[in-house]
Amino acid sequence: MDLGLKGMVAVVAGGSSGIGAAVARKFGAEGAKVALTYRGDASGADRVVREIERLGGEAMSIRYDLNDDHSMEQAVQAVAGKWGSIHVLVNNDVRWPEPRQLAFEDVSPESWRQEIRANLEGYYFTIQQALPYIRK
Repeated sequence: MDLGLKGMVAVVAGGSSGIGAAVARKFGAEGAKVALTYRGDASGADRVVREIERLGGEAMSIRYDLNDDHSMEQAVQAVAGKWGSIHVLVNNDVRWPEPRQLAFEDVSPESWRQEIRANLEGYYFTIQQALPYIRK
């Protein structure tokens, strides 16, 4: 399948595992330069980067945290600095209340609010950072 991504730069936030990793691999196989982000799973992110490179693609991984506006700005700047632009942004990352083994009814309201805020505001700020490059 040709998605028309050859030579494009794609940022896949949350690309170290699951759906994000699958999207990153597919974009890489289609010829996109892929930057994938991770919060805590550096080894998973590096594994996906190596898989993309083994298939002949270009990839990089960047630590990124939805609760940290500065890390989002640094991630976007790192991608633009390396490849000059960003064409595609996939906001796939998500924050969940810690510890993850908690049953939903045991998640405190404070923890829930923090995670909702990170997920909504984090996406907003990431889009704001990437949009000038995407618009070019």
